[in-house]
Amino acid sequence: MTRRLLASFGLGLLLMTMPAKAQFVKETFTDPLYSDNFETDAGNWKIQSNADNLFLIQDGEYLLKRRNTSTGYSVFTTWKLQVQAFEIAVRINLEKSTNKESSAGIIFMAQEDGTGAFVFEFNCQQQYRLKQLVGVNYRLLTGEGKNNGWVNSEVLSANDAFNLIQVRSNNRNYDIYINQKYLFSFTELAYKSGKLGINAGPSSNIHVDSFSVFGLSTDSDKHQNEQGPCEEVNAKLKAELGILRKDNQVLQDSVQILNKKIEQMKSKSQPNKTKHLE
Repeated sequence: MTRRLLASFGLGLLLMTMPAKAQFVKETFTDPLYSDNFETDAGNWKIQSNADNLFLIQDGEYLLKRRNTSTGYSVFTTWKLQVQAFEIAVRINLEKSTNKESSAGIIFMAQEDGTGAFVFEFNCQQQYRLKQLVGVNYRLLTGEGKNNGWVNSEVLSANDAFNLIQVRSNNRNYDIYINQKYLFSFTELAYKSGKLGINAGPSSNIHVDSFSVFGLSTDSDKHQNEQGPCEEVNAKLKAELGILRKDNQVLQDSVQILNKKIEQMKSKSQPNKTKHLE
């Protein structure tokens, strides 16, 4: 009986983490929580130079050169994620490599004890994959074992261009996007929180020019976003126009008051000036 329960529980977890082609996260994330454009070194990322790694911040980019030809490496931001509903948005460029295992991506929900995490990555062959760290081993959540979990996708940019990776999460549901194109969703109940970072595959030269995290928007923001992008922009422009009109009216009123005071001063000073001339 106990074995059957454990088997059912394990199957339930497996089904929970299998990707689905339906968006699970409907919320809108517009509240900036963290942003790094790497114009300066704010101390949020590891700087390192040794036989395996060269990590540095230079010319508005976080550069990661993984020299090890057989294993990957993950580097984490010192910034701590404090909310359970969030969106991660990272722009990453992966240079072409002769090593077929070369890859770049992000790691999220990484557990402090190092026994759990998600890694979403892409390679130079316009392929992506999602894998989960379970204990000390990775479990593939996309693709097939014979392809090491890699899935072909035309939404990935080719020719060494930057790719925008987005992960939206709420209630332990996750939606994955590349270049603002929805890919898949999945659910994992095991993690409440975790660290965020960048994952570099073996023999990988990676450029990251932005790493941002957003929180849930306010109710008013949600209402505006439900109207669609154009309606949202129009609403914001109308609000700004209303403010400008009010400011303009206040300015006009101030000018009128000032003119009245000037006329009053002139009328008071004129008789005195005439009497003095006599």
